[in-house]
Amino acid sequence: MESLDSKIVPDHINSEDEEDEFSYNAQQRSSKLKKMLLSPEPMSQRSDTQIEELCLLLAADYQIFAKLREKDKDLTSLVKTLSMESYDSNSRILQPGDTNIQYVYIVIDGFLSVYTKPSPSSLPLSDFNSYKDEDNVEWQRIDSLIAKDVFGELYLLYDIPCQVLIRTEGRSNLIKIPKEAFEEYIKEYYLESMENMIEFYRDLLFGDKIELKHLLPLAGVTQMRKVQANVVLVKQGEKAKYIYFIKSGITKVMREVPFIKEVDEYSKHEAESFYKDPTYEDYNCHNVKNRLLEVDKLGRFCSFGDRDFPPPKYTECYEPFTVVSFIPCELYFVERDVLLQLLPKNISLDLKSFPNDFNLRKRYYEQKSWKVFKNKVFQSLLSPKQPKNIYKKKPKYLSPGKDDLKLPKLSTPKQKESKEMTVNIKKPKMSFFKNRVYQTKRS
Repeated sequence: MESLDSKIVPDHINSEDEEDEFSYNAQQRSSKLKKMLLSPEPMSQRSDTQIEELCLLLAADYQIFAKLREKDKDLTSLVKTLSMESYDSNSRILQPGDTNIQYVYIVIDGFLSVYTKPSPSSLPLSDFNSYKDEDNVEWQRIDSLIAKDVFGELYLLYDIPCQVLIRTEGRSNLIKIPKEAFEEYIKEYYLESMENMIEFYRDLLFGDKIELKHLLPLAGVTQMRKVQANVVLVKQGEKAKYIYFIKSGITKVMREVPFIKEVDEYSKHEAESFYKDPTYEDYNCHNVKNRLLEVDKLGRFCSFGDRDFPPPKYTECYEPFTVVSFIPCELYFVERDVLLQLLPKNISLDLKSFPNDFNLRKRYYEQKSWKVFKNKVFQSLLSPKQPKNIYKKKPKYLSPGKDDLKLPKLSTPKQKESKEMTVNIKKPKMSFFKNRVYQTKRS
């Protein structure tokens, strides 16, 4: 089944009014498309103008036709082979074991469900996620198909029997692409996309430990999403629904952590008292403050949304982290319950561990202390004034009252030579001569 990129509102739509207008125009295009496809006139007998109009309608809303629009001849030839069929509720389109699959289907409108037989490791089934057929066989719902989704292409790509049950949940209109037209015009596009996804999964998790027949259903329900920077992908506290795998780009993992407020009465305690979880008394005294901390960065081949996977039975899991795209990213994502159902027992996810709240608080205060210390060091180095009493006694090369160095004057060679010649000449003391003269006169 094709990724749901086509469901994302285009980037040029920036307001709710523009989005409503886009949705309204899409409904008009869908109605016109159904009307043209249901026309009793065979496609081969339609005029070039009608075929061109069909090409424009299909390329506006369906990704595969938009790509073929660049090669107008291929799209025109493909459109001439299309047909549309309406199905009532509870109609089986494909079922396990089907081998003679002749069409690829595209949903114009309606709602379909994808079912598989539950495994012993799966979660208890709710009424919405289960279905019992006429033979009282229970099926587990693993995916849903809505407008613009494609299905059936996997079995034509790899020539394998169908492994799931696809059933309408209400009246649905489907475009049918014949097998021959699919192989001639669009098989190459789907094959390249699917091979990239399978190669990614092998590199990410499984290596050669999983057979292709087990990997194809997982690739079939995997969706792809491209996002720009600073987009919230998962929000802390929300019910966990998807597991995301990063194909390219970088995401930031954030967590809102409760802290005990830094007041005077707490400053006398040990440092570890700040790392602990706040008590009920702290909450009652409004002595708790939440801080949004960056936990880690994740890149290619990393996953998120997979905390508590597989989840404990009879419990619901909630996201413990907020994940935001740091740069533009390309992501694969699968519903948690679907992955649990399709993942073989001998395969497990290699989950990355993150620090708990105690260690996050500890890291926060350590980084804060380091930042304060670093700022003080830089201020002391960059300050133009020397700190007071840095020396008990100033060195001789510092002039009094000034911070500038007073360098000694260098002597010339002649001055140095004359100084060496006169250094041993001693002048007699005056008192000696006076005493000697006085004694001579007296005598």
